[in-house]
Amino acid sequence: ELVDGGAHFDAVVLDMAMPNMNGATCFVELRKRSAHLPIVLMSGHAQTAEVTQLLDAGEVAFLEKPFEGSVLDDTLRRLLGIETTPAPVSVAREVGAAARSAAGGRGS
Repeated sequence: ELVDGGAHFDAVVLDMAMPNMNGATCFVELRKRSAHLPIVLMSGHAQTAEVTQLLDAGEVAFLEKPFEGSVLDDTLRRLLGIETTPAPVSVAREVGAAARSAAGGRGS
């Protein structure tokens, strides 16, 4: 309704589970009205085939909840083309180690 009313947004943060309209339907409706609107999809569940299909649309990112506010900030900055400060090396190592651990130790 806001978009139809002429409201302008630089980006949208969209939960995949919402009352009245699910995130995928809302995403499609937003893209009909603004084809290049950057959208951050989020869910408490792992990335699904439905989310993967939406990611193919471009100018979209997915975050699995819970996530730190800094992750959302960095994601929005990336989608909006705003320069970000690289994460400290120690944080990058921790994220890499956590990803390897979640993948069963592959990629060490």
